[in-house]
Amino acid sequence: MNRLGILGGSFDPIHFGHLRCAEEIRQRFSFEKILFIPTYVPPHKPAESVLAYRHRKNMTRIAIDTNPYFMLEDIEEQLPIPSYTYRTIEALLRKYGSDANLHFIIGEDDFANMHTWHSPLSIVQSCSIMVITRRNPDKTLSELLPVDFKDEFCYSEKEGVLVHKRGKKVYLSSLPMLDISSSVIRASVRQRLSVRYLTSDPVIEYMEKEKLYY
Repeated sequence: MNRLGILGGSFDPIHFGHLRCAEEIRQRFSFEKILFIPTYVPPHKPAESVLAYRHRKNMTRIAIDTNPYFMLEDIEEQLPIPSYTYRTIEALLRKYGSDANLHFIIGEDDFANMHTWHSPLSIVQSCSIMVITRRNPDKTLSELLPVDFKDEFCYSEKEGVLVHKRGKKVYLSSLPMLDISSSVIRASVRQRLSVRYLTSDPVIEYMEKEKLYY
């Protein structure tokens, strides 16, 4: 059974915070691969506010190129828009097999608000959830669980995870977070400030070549 981590996002642009988070999670939970999925058309952002998909996809490919455990997955290009997560998960299960052990990686704030997403229950029924929080989380998994999901899960004291009726699990993983954001990188580029050590040199070279974010 393939044990795969799924890391989606606008990646506008991708940076070391994304990469370090993925590497920590991969190593800690022994994932065979981490799939990086640039969102094709984000449902929560105006289309004009996000860089063209081809550039975000190219920068993601460049950033993960040297890590054999990281893989670009462009499956959202073939799906209806906007790019709802439940559709992406369904497509991944069709592609990798219904027995693929998928783990959707998500920040604690997004998890707490997942009930506002499109068809959120289909996500938690189809794959396990890896909730990422800071080194010392302020809330427990049960406290982070959206009210709408309360009847769907029970807490396993033995494993320290939430277990869904259908067997999928929700894990809480505390990681040291790099204080880097894509918005800071974009603002720095516009101001002609250095973004070295915020993202990889090949990504910086690509941004300069394509004159992105100016």
